[in-house]
Amino acid sequence: MGIFSSRRRQEHHAVEAVLRRASKEMKPSATLKKNIHARIQSRIEAPLYLLNARESLMPDASAKARIWQYVSPVASGVPLSVWARMKTELMPTASDQQQLKARILEHITSRRRLAFARPFSWVAAFAVIAIVISSGPAYLLIPPTVADSRVTVSGDVSLLSGGLFQPKPANTPELALLKSALIQAGKQGGKLIAHDDYVLRMDANTSLALHDLANRPNAPTHSQTATLHTGKIWLQSFVPDQSAGITVAIGDERVVIHEGSVLISVNKIQVWNGRAIVQSQGQDIILLAGQEYVIRPDGTRIAHRMENEAYTDSWVTKNLANDAVHQRAISQMQQERRAAQAGILPGSPLYGAKRVLEAASLALTFNAESRTKVLLSQANTRLNEAAALIASADEGASVPLEEYKETILAAASGSHIAQSIIQRDLADTTAGIAAALPGDDAYRLKTAIFETTVAVLPSTEENVEDQLLADQVQAVKRTVQEGNIEEGRSVLASLEPRLSALNADSAVVQEAAASLSVSAVALSDERMSVSIAGVAIQEAGSTDSVKAPQYPAPQTILSEEDRMGLVGLILGRLDKVKNQVSKCNEMVLALRQINSYNSADQAFLTGRLLRDTSSDMAKTFRSIHERMSRGEKVDCKEEFSQPKKTVF
Repeated sequence: MGIFSSRRRQEHHAVEAVLRRASKEMKPSATLKKNIHARIQSRIEAPLYLLNARESLMPDASAKARIWQYVSPVASGVPLSVWARMKTELMPTASDQQQLKARILEHITSRRRLAFARPFSWVAAFAVIAIVISSGPAYLLIPPTVADSRVTVSGDVSLLSGGLFQPKPANTPELALLKSALIQAGKQGGKLIAHDDYVLRMDANTSLALHDLANRPNAPTHSQTATLHTGKIWLQSFVPDQSAGITVAIGDERVVIHEGSVLISVNKIQVWNGRAIVQSQGQDIILLAGQEYVIRPDGTRIAHRMENEAYTDSWVTKNLANDAVHQRAISQMQQERRAAQAGILPGSPLYGAKRVLEAASLALTFNAESRTKVLLSQANTRLNEAAALIASADEGASVPLEEYKETILAAASGSHIAQSIIQRDLADTTAGIAAALPGDDAYRLKTAIFETTVAVLPSTEENVEDQLLADQVQAVKRTVQEGNIEEGRSVLASLEPRLSALNADSAVVQEAAASLSVSAVALSDERMSVSIAGVAIQEAGSTDSVKAPQYPAPQTILSEEDRMGLVGLILGRLDKVKNQVSKCNEMVLALRQINSYNSADQAFLTGRLLRDTSSDMAKTFRSIHERMSRGEKVDCKEEFSQPKKTVF
């Protein structure tokens, strides 16, 4: 028995020795402990079931191919998917992520035992909310069903490829351009449409290099949009002043145009609608409709009113008529693009869920700047909904339009940084609907944007009023271009009280008035005369009676003949108007034009006008000249509504 007990004790001691040795050998090192802790923490942050779910839900190669077959026709051309956009908008900022992680780790590390219940349920709830909000818009907002606009070329054109000009395939109506190109038009001419920014028509045997394909209001990728090498082009632009204009290079000159139509050849620039800026020899020369800039054979440059023969050019007449067609088409394109991004519309059973998701998105956005961007995104969604309702002739469009204004005002109540973001957004939104004119469905959107701009920036009210009136004059011009002369005359007559009340300094309406005059002269064979802010608008039955609607633009050198011609033009205009206010407006316009010349030309023109006018008129002319020289604003209507004023 004793032997047996002794043997058991020996075995027991042996087992203990083995266990002690095993315990010592199997004890993990500090590095191994650290690795194990890291793996456990990573599993806590990314639960296993989520990893398994990710693997289970990941489509195989064949499934991806089938999905892409259905998605690619819709998504083609879309630069950023809905998921990426929602990730950008809904992703917490870096500071929010750090705070959230710190709170989760605090719950994990503050307990000695692995108590997953409360932390896990809190994290799971947050994950569920984030997933629902992130994925909800994919179902409720609906991604755009139309691709972003492109740059396309059509007609009888060839593109340079491999050192040779390759003609556009005959079975392809239009060819999309993805990069800069050298384009040559054949005998039938060609046409280039760039997004909703401009239409460029090429005459026969014209060649040009297209450098910039950027979609405004995005910044251009090249200093010039295009360079004209041979022939002539007609450029109709819809880019507002807030964005970079369309720039065409001819030799050393650069022509910049925003909203308007310009004929450009290698030695001549003619403005037929709006205005253009010619950058030449360090000067910016502004041309209005009815004016041209000529590069003479001896190299001198001159800007003056267009010759009578220009109005009888068949290519000009054809392009003016096409301008009206393309303007309506571009306006319709801009509205359709917005309508396609509207998603669920008011009245749909899912519309309430869409608004709940929007509210949740805003509630989960903590950074002030990010909140402003979310509100602006929601405001634009309201504008898109209005566009879709207008397109479907739904009378409920006024509700989202009002909500658009309210959302922008809510965003504007933030910091100065928020207001700066809002100003840029309003400018971009205006650019996206710039082609709309009264009579177009999309003009309700443009009016709502203008009203919102005034509400946010009261200082813009006068400019917005001028722009709205200019749009109405441009709409009359389009009516004339379409051949509806009687309708154009009737609408313009209804605008006359508002137009006559304008001050001569209203440059926006002056440009629209000049454009209407040129279109009426070139396209009609009836006579109409209406005064707009001191600018006579005429329709001429013959080219002999054609007069430029504005004074000549500044030029590099004024010859003696040019000086006397300008004096005669001004005196003729003063003699034609009898009303005191209109006569005063003519003087202001003349002096503004004279002041744009060099000092020698100013002195000659002013002295000659004072000498060749009556004493009463010369006295008033001198008074206006002195006041304008001091920088004072001359309000002719107020000036001559007072008693005891000089009578001409």
